[in-house]
Amino acid sequence: MTGVRKLILMLCLASCSAMDSISVPTPWRESGVMEADPRAMLAEGARRLSQREVRVARRAFELAARSAEASGDRAVHVEALALVARCYFLDGFADDGQIWLERAEKLSTPDEPLGYSRCRQVRGLFERSLGNQDK
Repeated sequence: MTGVRKLILMLCLASCSAMDSISVPTPWRESGVMEADPRAMLAEGARRLSQREVRVARRAFELAARSAEASGDRAVHVEALALVARCYFLDGFADDGQIWLERAEKLSTPDEPLGYSRCRQVRGLFERSLGNQDK
């Protein structure tokens, strides 16, 4: 392999690995959301969801869930997990959403009304789509 080909290959591999390590959409890095607390990420996700940016919102909720879990904020963790489930549902991936919703439901308790009510709301969305309107 010539020196030029090696250089091109090395540059391609380096750029590919750099791309893999940056999993957050560019607008978020620019807006400073990465440094924000879980509640701010939850709010950003809600804002994006209201603008019909479902995939970006889902990523915000995933980050909020991860950050809330790490910081021990159980209420935000549960709410974020349920909202990730909702985003998967809205994107047409109900099976994936079901997994996230089950995680949220395992952690939710009536003692934390925001997360608990969000789980119930998203569960209703899933049940209605299945025709189980009596649950």
